[in-house]
Amino acid sequence: MDRVELLLERPGWLADERARRWAWAPLPDFARTVLDSGFEDLASIPGQWVLVEERADRVIVATDRMRSLGLLYARVGSRWIVADDVEAMRSRLPDWRLDASQAAVFAHFGYALGDGTLIDGVRACEAASVVALHDDGTSSSTLFARYRRNDDLIESPEEFAEEFTRALDGALARLLEASGSRPLVIPLSGGLDSRLLLARLRALGADRLTAFTYGKAGSRETAISRSVAESLGVPWIGIECVVDEMRRLWTGPEGEAFRRSNWCGVSLPHVQDWFALHHLRSDGLVGDDAVFLPGHTIVGNSHDEEEVLAGMPAAALGRLIADHHGVLQGRPRSIDTDPLVVGAVERAAREVEYDGSPAASMSWLEWFNLRERQAKYINHSMRAYESFGFTWAAPMLDAQLWRVWLSGDLALTKNRQWYAAYVSDVYST
Repeated sequence: MDRVELLLERPGWLADERARRWAWAPLPDFARTVLDSGFEDLASIPGQWVLVEERADRVIVATDRMRSLGLLYARVGSRWIVADDVEAMRSRLPDWRLDASQAAVFAHFGYALGDGTLIDGVRACEAASVVALHDDGTSSSTLFARYRRNDDLIESPEEFAEEFTRALDGALARLLEASGSRPLVIPLSGGLDSRLLLARLRALGADRLTAFTYGKAGSRETAISRSVAESLGVPWIGIECVVDEMRRLWTGPEGEAFRRSNWCGVSLPHVQDWFALHHLRSDGLVGDDAVFLPGHTIVGNSHDEEEVLAGMPAAALGRLIADHHGVLQGRPRSIDTDPLVVGAVERAAREVEYDGSPAASMSWLEWFNLRERQAKYINHSMRAYESFGFTWAAPMLDAQLWRVWLSGDLALTKNRQWYAAYVSDVYST
């Protein structure tokens, strides 16, 4: 293609050459659904996905709400370059320079803001976005899904629990169908999210489950996780984190290869599960076709909820958001006035249609967290599974759960208190 070069190198892509359309998903059945759905109703597509299509006068790319795969794009001469791997993009750019403004923000946040990257001239498709790359060299981006609470919220904890369970079970049912006979592996911390995921899978009759936990020998978290798995009749694997071994692996060839292949131009590689995955793979503890199910969730992406809901001026709320996230170098007041930070915070307010109400205030705070930190850093941890040849799914970030969460009254969704009681009930049942 003369107008665009697609560098789509990650496993999982499907192509419809006649429609000039490409779709990616971690599970092949999901990718087929996305490919067939096209751009007609992106907000209703379940699961995790990315979509690319070449049209008569432009190329359009879209990625799901959690930004499952970070697509990068740049204009080089008269052609667009679209890549799913930052190292592939490197070879196509005549100049490979650091974006100094984004780098300054990165030092405080740990990720680039907006659609920027650490590379000058390279931009990223953001969560829940459709980007149009026009033949004249311009581009435009729009949201296909808004993070804003419903006008008519569910106040009953029991009714909300029913709706939440229905949405979760729907996402899990689709996962079980798409994964077929493949083993399902749950990183089990013993906390709320992974405990709920494991309990609902067992309730739905899933029987090819394995849980694993990593940490220091004899730690309380490891003991709790093992107890949870055993109480649900699920095989459990414990990985002891040995500091000297972790250092040796991370500074050796394996760690170098992981860092080079998994940084995304937006954030550094998320290494949370890396050491445990090394052992699961090298020791043959799970099957090669295993599907990993982390407990990343739409629940509990708020902070300072009581202060926010008590009523804060917009300027104070904006500073609160910036202060909460930009802490890697302490809390210098200068970060609040950085143009990139101010722009990203104000944009989040516009996107949730902030009007000063408690619901809009909480949505603003949560949306910034979801679209910036969660999408670019936390959810990027999925690349660790892929780097060891495994696949993954994130059922608790499914579009259906997203919609249900936004239907709950603030008394139920302002923090994790309702959710904790809900998980306890599901687990004990």
